[in-house]
Amino acid sequence: MDLYVEVDVDNPSSRIVEDWFNGALSTLFSALTEWESSGSGAVTSIASICRADGAETERFTSDRGGWRHLLDELTPIPYSASLVYFSGEVEIGRVKASQISSGTDHVTLSIGLHCGDEALASAEYCAWISESLRDVMKSMNPGFGRVEYGSFSNRTNLDIGLRRKHKDSVVEARDVLRGYAWVTLCPSELAERLGGAGSLSQSGAFHGVYELDSGGVLLQASETVAGYTDDVMDGVFRTLAPVLPPGVPRKSAAHPANRLVAKDASVASRDSP
Repeated sequence: MDLYVEVDVDNPSSRIVEDWFNGALSTLFSALTEWESSGSGAVTSIASICRADGAETERFTSDRGGWRHLLDELTPIPYSASLVYFSGEVEIGRVKASQISSGTDHVTLSIGLHCGDEALASAEYCAWISESLRDVMKSMNPGFGRVEYGSFSNRTNLDIGLRRKHKDSVVEARDVLRGYAWVTLCPSELAERLGGAGSLSQSGAFHGVYELDSGGVLLQASETVAGYTDDVMDGVFRTLAPVLPPGVPRKSAAHPANRLVAKDASVASRDSP
């Protein structure tokens, strides 16, 4: 798959997890749902739920392409739940929710999409991704979120570069921004420290700045994923530096595709006008 979407929610409710699956099915996965319901066999899907850490995984099949029965299984919030679409034996889409073992209540909501290079360079397709994500998140006030190309780790670019523990990064998400990407979801607490949506929009670092209904802002760095160049990334880094964790990030042999600016955010923040 090509595109990875992740949203971290603290103190989640079953409704939020259900909204994530339902929203994904009605927006980003609507075409896959229609293809499967046609009965052609070109697209198939399977779901799994693990209700507690260490519990046996239960598997589910669709009802003629429909997944209403899966949504009914998301209360109470399971330890993990996923819905995977296939074309033949090739995975082409995934929706997932999983609890984070952080000592507090956190859930990671994620989506993986197979879309191809042409779609990643399409302004129309990328606008659809951004709009769909905003629609799915109407009821959420996330601690953090991101959309990026080719990265399917639950650790952000700065978690990897600064060797931050995933647990610490999640718990501190409303104190320091966990990372940045083509699309970055910034919680309301940090957006306020950056001057709010108006100031972020005026910075010129983002193609789009969108306030979320339940708090925070969605920051879209460039019109397309393909347009998220190193220069664009540097502008995002400099604008977000005041709320990023300090330290000089390093390359990781285990994550060669990890993209970041190899500068100390605390220094960049002091040097900014």
